[in-house]
Amino acid sequence: MIEWDGGPIIVQGSYIRGRTCYGGEHVVPCYENNIKRKEHVVYAKHNDSWIIIKTVMRNPIGNKFYLIKKDFKVNETPKVIQSKYTKIFKDSISAAEYMLEHKMSAP
Repeated sequence: MIEWDGGPIIVQGSYIRGRTCYGGEHVVPCYENNIKRKEHVVYAKHNDSWIIIKTVMRNPIGNKFYLIKKDFKVNETPKVIQSKYTKIFKDSISAAEYMLEHKMSAP
């Protein structure tokens, strides 16, 4: 997660020094959804297998919950990560049910 002027975002790091990421391509929110800062990350946690992210939407107003399975390869593009490894939910109950169904432990 990187803290930019518009708020935190989740990126696939492209400029990493030590344990610090200084730049990368948007994964959450995807760039197309965030052109006018309509969505921003308010919470992110991870474990060895998953990244859990909560975002707030301004238009339309609401939240989104992202679950990203950390099986992707380092050289895969954010679009591949979004389409192949990411599940998106509009409420926390649906995300929690998915986690229970797939025996995921929360980070």
